[in-house]
Parts: sequence; C-alpha cells; structure tokens
Amino acid sequence: MTSDRNNRSLFVPPSTQDHIQGALNAAVVFVMYGDYECFQSANVYRLIKVARQQLNVSFGENNLGFIFRHFPQVQIHPHAQRAAEAAEAAGAQGQFWQMHSYAIHPSTSVGKWLSSGVCQSFRT
Repeated sequence: MTSDRNNRSLFVPPSTQDHIQGALNAAVVFVMYGDYECFQSANVYRLIKVARQQLNVSFGENNLGFIFRHFPQVQIHPHAQRAAEAAEAAGAQGQFWQMHSYAIHPSTSVGKWLSSGVCQSFRT
C-alpha cells in the first residue's frame, strides 16, 4: 500500500468489494489491515470499534465507515492465512462480520478455532 501524502488517499481506494460496516461514501472511512493471529490487530480493532461507537453518536452512522482488509503475516503467524480464508468463506455466506468478531477477539486462539466446529460450518 502506498499513500499519496498530498491527497491523503489509499492506493487501493475503498470499494464495494471490501468488507464494510457503515457507508462506503461516508465522510470518514477507517481502513484496517489486520491479521487474526496478531494481538496488536485485536487491540487496534478494539480501539477502532470504540472510536466508531463514540463518533456514531456524535455524527451519525452514515458519516462513518469501517473496512477490514486481510494482511496475514505468515512468516510470524502460521495460522493467519487460513484464518483469513475462513473469514472469506464466511463472507461468501453473508457472515463475514460474525466470523470476524469471533476471530479478532484477543482471547481467541486461532489455531484452535480453525479446527473447531465454529470454523467448519463456514468452509466452502
């Protein structure tokens, strides 16, 4: 990803192909690149979630959007790619955000849930 420092835009702009909560054309759109096996990703997601809740109260839900993009760090997180694939399989069934909420939770052991019944129900 690159950033145009003059325009403050992402190289890959938000689109309908992204997993989004809120409005795609919102005044503010948070874009998070995350790894389900990374505790820092879980912490950032918690902060974004709180910020969104507070800003939604002030500005309304149509003025904010949140996009999650997968960024599995496979060299240090051996289950990250499979976790992203499982979330995409859930997304193909219209349940991306349910799987995302479960997978990104800091107490979730990615290796365990990949072989659990939770994950099995989303496999394509």
